[in-house]
Order: sequence, then C-alpha cells, then structure tokens
Amino acid sequence: MISDVHMGQDLSRRSPRTLEEKLSVAICIAETMDILHSAGYVMPDFKPENLMYICKPKMVRIIDVDSVVNYRLHTAAERLFGNVAYASPEMKMLFGRCREGADPEERKRLWKKFLNPISDIYSIGVYLSVLFFEDVLSETGIEDGKNELIDSFVEHYKSETALSRKQLRQVG
Repeated sequence: MISDVHMGQDLSRRSPRTLEEKLSVAICIAETMDILHSAGYVMPDFKPENLMYICKPKMVRIIDVDSVVNYRLHTAAERLFGNVAYASPEMKMLFGRCREGADPEERKRLWKKFLNPISDIYSIGVYLSVLFFEDVLSETGIEDGKNELIDSFVEHYKSETALSRKQLRQVG
C-alpha cells in the first residue's frame, strides 16, 4: 500500500490543548466521518489512536483502515473489531454476540440492524465529551447539572472564549 506522508500524530499522542484547537479537531472529525458515511462506510473501531490530526492543512485522517466497514453490504464478517470505550451500547452488544460465536444468520441480522452511522456519531460524541470536558470535570469534580457544567466550562476556557454564560446556555 502506498500513502502520502504527513507530519501529524494520532490524537491519543497529540491531544489539542486550546479551545480553538479542540474546535478545529471536532470539525475535522465531523468532516472526515461525513465523507466516510456518505460513501457507505462506518468505523466500529473509532478511537483517538486511529485518527491522525494534521495541523497544516487542518485535517483528520483515518490511519487504521482495517477497521472501516461497508455497512450497506450487510455481509456479516467473521470478526468485527471495535473499541468498547467509545462504542455505542448497540455496538457493544454486537461485539459481544460476535465474540460469543453467533451463527452467520444472527450476525447478519444484527449487522443490518446496528451497524450504521448512528453508532459512529455516538462514538464521536464520547470522544468529544472527553476532549472538551475531561479537564473541566477533573478540575471541578462536577457530578451532574447542566448549569454548573457550563459555568465550569466557561471558567476553564475564559481566557480563550468571548462567549458568555448566557450565550452558552442558549446553545447548550
């Protein structure tokens, strides 16, 4: 296989630090996954280690293409790879049934029902919540509560954002 060379690192090694970098990564991931989904593919093994962020030009590349699957074919693979840390509950169930040795017809039925872009969107959401809120949550120890989370988010990023608490509550 031949590939072009990029000066980038996977997102597990180079985590964006500023709010601007985080937003850029979020947009790049959304654009990359949109291209993937439009072509009929999903990435059950979604995780930061499988995504490379390239600063110039700003883009995210999938670096583990073995985990990309055509969900429109509805052919149940013998083995489905995925990362349970980022997987939707339906995908976790699908991984478990495949691991337990579900018969080919059951795998095909489950594949058709659960393997779709919605599971990737869930995985992206898990990653983005960690990306944007891990520092905020570890600093404040917030258990739950939307207003407290927004206040802590603004406090954490206050030097980087001009958005007010009121504006964030309106969008959040």
